[in-house]
Amino acid sequence: MKAQISFNQPKDVSPNDLHGVIIRFPFTVRKIQDGANKDIISDHTIDAEITSSLQATWRLESNIPPLQNNALVKTLFEHARREIENKMKSGSLDQHSKIDLHVGNSQQSNPFDPEKIPEPTGFSYEVELKNHIGFKL
Repeated sequence: MKAQISFNQPKDVSPNDLHGVIIRFPFTVRKIQDGANKDIISDHTIDAEITSSLQATWRLESNIPPLQNNALVKTLFEHARREIENKMKSGSLDQHSKIDLHVGNSQQSNPFDPEKIPEPTGFSYEVELKNHIGFKL
């Protein structure tokens, strides 16, 4: 069984007193049903938070607004995308998820090349679900 994940426009949801950035990635999951059965569609969000110290360590500029920082958005998007995929494959995807990236749980350098990561808005792809594992609606 397959599920299609389609992303909408990310949003900066960082509170003013946060020493870091939170980008919310809204997405829709379409669980593709067999035959003439109706697909199951649900809307979800995942918040990707990065501390200012990790942002500096990874050399993701902090002097421009977060949504205008393409390298930052794409890096957080790739972390979020992988988390979503892992949760879908394990059957633990909720309506809302969050990941926290900080120097204590992350590599010393950015593990991704932002130039190779697609733009989040409008990005869509399919995930193969084994054993008909579902997700929470």
